[in-house]
Amino acid sequence: MTTRGRRRRTGRVFCSTGYQVPELFDALPAQVPAATVIVGCTTSGQLADGGVDRVGVAMAAWGGDGFDVRTEVSRTASTRVREAGADAAAALAGLEGEHQALLLIGDGLTGNQHEFVGGAFSVAGASVPLVGGCAGSDYSTAAARGTCQVPWPEDRRP
Repeated sequence: MTTRGRRRRTGRVFCSTGYQVPELFDALPAQVPAATVIVGCTTSGQLADGGVDRVGVAMAAWGGDGFDVRTEVSRTASTRVREAGADAAAALAGLEGEHQALLLIGDGLTGNQHEFVGGAFSVAGASVPLVGGCAGSDYSTAAARGTCQVPWPEDRRP
């Protein structure tokens, strides 16, 4: 992930479940500076040159002066969707920049995504833009995964 000489703050990684997901996320930290926050999830396809790629990886690096990143992971989100959104928005605490946005990546298999967004808005307020989506799968109900620079829990490895 290049940033043309600017300091990387975060790397966003989106990959299909047909890719070697645990191996990819396990290998990424060695490819970027230690302070780079890596987040991402599985998808049912990525936009790539010429269209949708169903078995691939899309990555982007964000950074530069004045760019700050905070992360928050909410566990057991499927049983507490609204609270998971509020947990995620807690990452905004301590950010002081003029421009802020909250990137949310939820588990697409939990359902009730409006509750996830509602929980985030309850903490962030309506003035902070929310962007993001849900981890996808290969149209099955067992493969959606996300990561936020934490080891893959053994019980969630695809």
